[in-house]
Amino acid sequence: MKISTVTLKKGKITDFAKERNRVLSLTKGEWVLFLDSDEIISSELIDEIKNLNPSDEINGYYITRRGIVEERLLRLARKDVGKWERCVHEVWDVKGKTGFLKNSILHQDEISISQMINKTNFYSTLHARANKLEGKRSNLLKIVISPFFKFFQTFFVKKAYKKGTKGFVFSLFQSFQSFLSWSKLYFLRS
Repeated sequence: MKISTVTLKKGKITDFAKERNRVLSLTKGEWVLFLDSDEIISSELIDEIKNLNPSDEINGYYITRRGIVEERLLRLARKDVGKWERCVHEVWDVKGKTGFLKNSILHQDEISISQMINKTNFYSTLHARANKLEGKRSNLLKIVISPFFKFFQTFFVKKAYKKGTKGFVFSLFQSFQSFLSWSKLYFLRS
């Protein structure tokens, strides 16, 4: 199993799917593992990947990313079986069967409040633009209700509560990002 590992250095990318697809087209391996610049692959995951012997039916693997939140992301797949979609909060749309790896990618979670503010503003703008391109509409109900759902999802479903105060603050920022995204979309469509 020949794997190319790609580390996406985010910087000021405004279309993450486009950038990931560009990099994907340049890779040489049959399989590609995508990482972000603030992620570390655990030694256990390295061993697990080295020992993989996927059947011809499996085209990709979800890997749990652990940091402030825990989430499963499709990050390892055959090069030519899918493409990345959506300019922000992008997903790898891999055709065919996928599996799950048991070991994790570690997401570095040391971030200052000023960095969180800047990221929240940047990503909420991208999210509003993506929603507009997808034909989504905003209204007062979405602006008010969506942040509550985002907080619940981040704090409880994605287990940010395990990080105590840091997880609570992060969840609040995710909630605020949701508020900004839907508010910005409302004003984009006005």
